[in-house]
Amino acid sequence: MDKNELQEVLDWAKTTDLVELEFKLDGKGFSFSKKPKPVTAVCGFPGRNLAAVPCPGVGIFQWNAPGSPRLAVEGKAVAKGDVLGIVEGPGAPKKIEAPCGGALQNVCVDAGQTVQYGQPLFFIDRKD
Repeated sequence: MDKNELQEVLDWAKTTDLVELEFKLDGKGFSFSKKPKPVTAVCGFPGRNLAAVPCPGVGIFQWNAPGSPRLAVEGKAVAKGDVLGIVEGPGAPKKIEAPCGGALQNVCVDAGQTVQYGQPLFFIDRKD
């Protein structure tokens, strides 16, 4: 792989949600990893009418499948079962579904962020 081809691969990788990349061919190759994005979202203490949307497993949070538009936007109405994002970890990606209908009040996570099981990712203002 020459310098121009390597630069093309690196430029492409910057446009993806990849955190780490390793490539080997005929005993030669390269690898790189990005620093995780700093956590910028701040979530306050939830009110009585807010329902937490917990993380279904350990992994890396993504808004949805690569190339698909982001569906979870603060203030947007969501219905029970709407997919708000996915967690990529061991095994198949896990969907993060809205446990109830209402308005998405708080987004506490960003794409590429490492998440833990049970961690609140969103808060929904329930329409009761």
